[in-house]
Amino acid sequence: MKRALLSVSLVAIGCVGGTDGSRTVEVGECAPPTGATAVATTAIVLPQVDCLSDVAGDLVVVDSVAQWDGLFACATPVPPGLDLDVQRAAVVDVRCAPIDHRFTAESAGEIVVGIYQRVSGACIDNAVVVPLPRSTKPVRLARCQESCEGDCPPVP
Repeated sequence: MKRALLSVSLVAIGCVGGTDGSRTVEVGECAPPTGATAVATTAIVLPQVDCLSDVAGDLVVVDSVAQWDGLFACATPVPPGLDLDVQRAAVVDVRCAPIDHRFTAESAGEIVVGIYQRVSGACIDNAVVVPLPRSTKPVRLARCQESCEGDCPPVP
């Protein structure tokens, strides 16, 4: 199974308090980098990730249909809304963690795709495909994670 140790500075930017003394906070890189420009894009949620290759990693940038096909162990068509002839795509899959697209931003040196990773008591997978403009800039994943502090109830 693929896993990489991620070093992030933990910064709480939001809290929701519970009646049991617990609170939910957001930690990690939860906002676009300072000075970056928002990229207008609409993320596509892949309904089935069973065929996604384990070697793909948490973030893979795809530039062609051939690369897209190479990410999957079974036939998975390029989703509507993504045209790999004029775009490239960031495919994000964090195994056993439900994720949502939070932002995409571009600076002079990189494109940053921000995701929000929710807490889950079960191994719930989903992959997000973020269409990007053609570019040679590197693409980086920014993670914002939900975390519970205190006497937290069981996670559904």
